[in-house]
Amino acid sequence: MSDSPGATGATWEQPTLDGLEPRGPSKRRRASATTAKRAGKQPASHDPIAHVMLYEQAPHLGRTFDYLVPQDMAEKAVLGARVRVPFGPRLLDGFVWQRGHSSDVDPGALKYIKTVQTHGALLDAAMRRDIELIAAHFGGTVPNILRVAVPPRVASVDNHPAKIRRRVRWGDGLTKTDVEQTARIRRQYTGADDVIAAVESAGWRWDGATQAPRIIWDSLPGADTWAQDMAWTILHALMAGRPVVVVLPDERHVAQLAGVMNSWGLRRFAPCAAGTTDANSDPAHDAETWQGDFAVLLGSIPGIQRYRAYKALAAGVVQCAIGTRAAMYAPVGENALFVIVDDMVYQNADGFMPYANARGVLEVRARAHRGVLIIAGHCRSAQSQWDADHGAAQVHGTDEAIDELLPRMVRLDREKLDSLLDATAGSRIPSTAVTMLSNALERGPVLLSLPSDAPMDALVCRQCHARARCARCRGPLVRDTMDRERLVCDWCGSPAGDWVCSECGDSHVRGMRVGALTTVEELAGLFGNVPITVSTQVQGIVARIDAAPRLVVATPWCEPFVQEGDYAAVALLDAWQSRFKQGIDARIDTLVAWMHAASLTVPDSDGGRVVLLGDAFPGVWESMERWDPRILGREEIVERTQACFPPAITAADVWGNRKAVQAVLRQIGALDGDISTIEPPAIPPSIDAVSFEGESEGTLEGAPEGTGTATQMPTGTADAAGAASAQVDAARALQQFFLGPMPSVLGPIPMPPPKTVTERTFEGMDDRVRAVVRVPNSRADELAERLHKAAAKQAAMGYPLELRFQMYPKDLA
Repeated sequence: MSDSPGATGATWEQPTLDGLEPRGPSKRRRASATTAKRAGKQPASHDPIAHVMLYEQAPHLGRTFDYLVPQDMAEKAVLGARVRVPFGPRLLDGFVWQRGHSSDVDPGALKYIKTVQTHGALLDAAMRRDIELIAAHFGGTVPNILRVAVPPRVASVDNHPAKIRRRVRWGDGLTKTDVEQTARIRRQYTGADDVIAAVESAGWRWDGATQAPRIIWDSLPGADTWAQDMAWTILHALMAGRPVVVVLPDERHVAQLAGVMNSWGLRRFAPCAAGTTDANSDPAHDAETWQGDFAVLLGSIPGIQRYRAYKALAAGVVQCAIGTRAAMYAPVGENALFVIVDDMVYQNADGFMPYANARGVLEVRARAHRGVLIIAGHCRSAQSQWDADHGAAQVHGTDEAIDELLPRMVRLDREKLDSLLDATAGSRIPSTAVTMLSNALERGPVLLSLPSDAPMDALVCRQCHARARCARCRGPLVRDTMDRERLVCDWCGSPAGDWVCSECGDSHVRGMRVGALTTVEELAGLFGNVPITVSTQVQGIVARIDAAPRLVVATPWCEPFVQEGDYAAVALLDAWQSRFKQGIDARIDTLVAWMHAASLTVPDSDGGRVVLLGDAFPGVWESMERWDPRILGREEIVERTQACFPPAITAADVWGNRKAVQAVLRQIGALDGDISTIEPPAIPPSIDAVSFEGESEGTLEGAPEGTGTATQMPTGTADAAGAASAQVDAARALQQFFLGPMPSVLGPIPMPPPKTVTERTFEGMDDRVRAVVRVPNSRADELAERLHKAAAKQAAMGYPLELRFQMYPKDLA
């Protein structure tokens, strides 16, 4: 809105809705009687116009609306205050975004702010800037971000503010812990000096770049190792006077990190416990006193706790926030440290427009706050590997630390079992694995990790586990919905009654996915009276178990922690399913789940074993076997760069009614405009061969002497490195001589209506399509702006057709 005073007798016009062209002057003369006279109120003498950002989610209403500030609210309606205002026949919540002395709207049409709901600003200037930048980055509106960034108001917290006590000094115990943990970080990680300098020094590696400095941190094995690393990061930053935001994949990770921090002496933001107040203080007043070093932000905690924690962070009295994606919007000051663990998991993305993901939000905020972004985890996402290949600092475990903490990795695929003369090689859990797990049960609990606890949804050969495919079109075979004994092609519908496996010649099929309860029945027959615990989303999650011998069947991220110990062995069941997973991130998702399970095992020196049952992609197995996610990361970058997929480029997912999608694609220039084609990017120069060093030998447990080794890593460093380097060179040559500009749009392809939406919600729900738009990374913000304007235009014109889009989608499948 303009702040210049309007001239007497000027023609006033309503501001243009987002996405529409400006209108000409209104032909109707507005009423001369002002709302102020009708209400009997007087506007504020200074800056009487408040530009209020409402919670309206429609894309064409994502702007400020002007209201008059009453004189009696002039001191309360500060910038960033939450207010309630009339909007048509309704009362809506919003925030004072700006104050001024003039408006583009006829003063006679302006209404007064109804109430000011907060004492002071809930959103300071930095937080308002962050929200605007995040909205622009993902192609959304400011109200879209406000909806998820600011917790709902709790009146009792605003009306009865609590006294908050700040820590005035760090005790000797915390100082000693910091010194000890800093020494451990230096001893266990290469690149430790970079992360220490980044945490200690404000402005580390800031040279006016367009991106904030980043650190890619590969966590070592061990159930609590990552939590200790992140707790040290928080403690070291707080002692250096820097605020910290940590985003974790789920509440179990939050509880684990909070437990480590509490054990060190860092306090969670909470009411003061009895006996912690001053001797001369008023007990009734102290009941409202809160204190703490870090606040926990979760979507599941009571609203009053979340709102009080948010206000403490906004006031700056608490300097650290940890939590799930709810924490990514935690208000912090300048030079903040932003940390995310396992940035590739699905739950890091919001479920509302504009579907902002945690990593992208933290990238924007780190740049705005002149901070540092740390991406930690056992596995690297493709984006993390891309950043590492383009100058990001890397922190990786030393060879000595990996050897000290890593359990022995054993792969039991068909070839290995045949070499061991295992007569049960075709079974799901062969006898060799049963012997190994039985030996491990003598030392403690054993974890059996399932890919999922869902119904069967694919058919494979019973003998070799190859996918059952149609002989006519190579499509996957499924069971007929009318006759479950009959096989048909899922693509062409052809019957496959005489199907024979093209790999081994067997004519029998089996379901590829087996649930937890079926696994329990199978284990009961193999291990007799050994206790069995099940922990899955379907059957219920078990938080902890004791260290007594037992079998634990669990799905990824649901594994129980072992009290005062770790698992004696971990078996990864149905590994061949990883070869059939859908999605561009399928291999990375497999590796992060396997490495997470493997990290719960005791080291090799204590007899720890990780047994992979079935075949897997070589890059996935080698990365886990050597505890080096860079191996798979580099493979992913080479392949994605060749195929012109993220992170080598930026992609946006567009879906909805066919007509609406086609119209938007044409409007943004993706069909016949300036972004209709895209040049394949170059493979990063830093991508090179990963040398293979050393080998691991040893007799396989439970096998006859001299029948094989537990693991066999490639030898001949020069030959292996030369072969890998030749592959990279060949990929670069293919790009240079055979690949030219390619269409930027993939699709559109048909998609079914969502199960939770009826056809009456939008018109044309029976004709939904999906398309992917690709642009160079340098034009990502431009693509987001174009999509936002196109969607806003359709909404402003009242089109009833479904249209949605998402910048930076996780998967393109």
